[in-house]
Amino acid sequence: MRLYTKMIIAFTVLCLMIECTPAENPVWVRIDDGFTYAKLKAPATSFSADSAITVVRIDPKRYNLKLYTVSELGGENRTVREWTEAFGLICAFNAGMYLTDYKTNCGYMKNHAHFNNKRINKTYHSFAAFNPVQTDDAPFRIFDDEVTRADSIINRYRTVIQNLRLVKRPALNRWGRQEKRWSEVALGEDRSGNVLVIFSRMPMTMFDFNELVLSLPIGLQCAQHLEGGPEASLYINHNGVEIARTGGYGADCRSENSDTLFRQLPNVIGVVKR
Repeated sequence: MRLYTKMIIAFTVLCLMIECTPAENPVWVRIDDGFTYAKLKAPATSFSADSAITVVRIDPKRYNLKLYTVSELGGENRTVREWTEAFGLICAFNAGMYLTDYKTNCGYMKNHAHFNNKRINKTYHSFAAFNPVQTDDAPFRIFDDEVTRADSIINRYRTVIQNLRLVKRPALNRWGRQEKRWSEVALGEDRSGNVLVIFSRMPMTMFDFNELVLSLPIGLQCAQHLEGGPEASLYINHNGVEIARTGGYGADCRSENSDTLFRQLPNVIGVVKR
């Protein structure tokens, strides 16, 4: 009985070691000064044909983040490729989950004088902010509302987006264990204040996703959920580099990624050079 118990303990320890082993060090590919990306192989825990984690790193001192919404600009919802082409963007990705009216963000969202959603969601605790009012504030920052009051963030920044929190500063997984899995696009901030856009087509629980990205040597300090499933979208087209990433659920993820799968979105974050 003692031998059997020791074998069980040894097996459990081995499994934990495997689960906690960080992915390989990222090789950052330069697209432009202050704009790089890396693809890291995730552990083989899914049947997805595409198990690479794409991490885009953006220096907010060299690039402006801009919020584009149908509620402010009018017209029809667009795919991230269409948003990029329409407004001359380098990159575009989801700004957050939206309500059944297909235009209103699930959390608070403002862009200068325009309000997409004035209501602060009490169950969301992450605020992404850019376009600061004062030049001494960081050009981009993700805030936790237990640390910084929402009204302070809103007064200090012209663009504020509230979304579901994944990782609390400093690098704390704030998601409980669950069974549901989906593709994920997340917005993060690293130790140097860089913007991190993290995309996984491979469906994972958010607890496992958080554990994985926190194990990566990318300096992640905090992150918020932008979108999951087939609506999760990331598109880059700059300096001859084109990257198209779309998400899915279950069987959708068995096939290789294709930009033809892009869903039309009402709200996106775009990137332009300063």
